[in-house]
Amino acid sequence: MTRAEMIHDFVAWAEVRLKKELDLCEKLESEFGEMPLDDKPIKLTGLTDEDRLDIIQEIEHLMSHGYTIKGSAKECGIHETTYYRWKRELSDEKHRENANTN
Repeated sequence: MTRAEMIHDFVAWAEVRLKKELDLCEKLESEFGEMPLDDKPIKLTGLTDEDRLDIIQEIEHLMSHGYTIKGSAKECGIHETTYYRWKRELSDEKHRENANTN
């Protein structure tokens, strides 16, 4: 295969891949709405447990619709490690509450 053929094949592959990505983006935007580019990330200080739980649930909802954990967390304005930390902390609190009621 010549260099020109290799480049042609790559460009054809990239075109198909980009089309798939754009189709997925359009599908997700039609379902969830478009996120304006000027949106600022949420401030993480002062969030209640309920706020954190809402963000966790939104991330899980996005993941159920094709987003990765990294992409879902980014869409919600947090880092994926923050998602895991919050999930663990809220789970630990729930277990402590259950232990105290028994």
